[in-house]
Amino acid sequence: MKRYIDDFKASIIKMHTTEKRSVRSLSEAYAVSPASIHNWTKDAKSVELDDGTEVTSKEFKKLQKENQRLKEELEILKAAAVLLKKLYFEYSMKICRIERRELVNIVTQDEFQVWVKNKKF
Repeated sequence: MKRYIDDFKASIIKMHTTEKRSVRSLSEAYAVSPASIHNWTKDAKSVELDDGTEVTSKEFKKLQKENQRLKEELEILKAAAVLLKKLYFEYSMKICRIERRELVNIVTQDEFQVWVKNKKF
């Protein structure tokens, strides 16, 4: 498969769209397949976004793919957040049970103050 530089593609597209040269004549003159010229022209067409900016069809397709990937990542992160919240809650409950058991064993106020100093809140 032959590769063409972007400047060459742009000049072919310009000749086809502004100078109204036919795909066939461009194909014969520059030894490029008509399908390639059609694809380049299609990819170069602009699409207007909701915010008013214009991008090419190719850029628009790329943005759609990126948007889909980001949506999938967001769903994964949401699921992870729910799991972490659940695990944190379970961990917190275990800590509370341990602290309650420790507090029950404390008899005097001095023992309580020692216990508070040893805890890292």
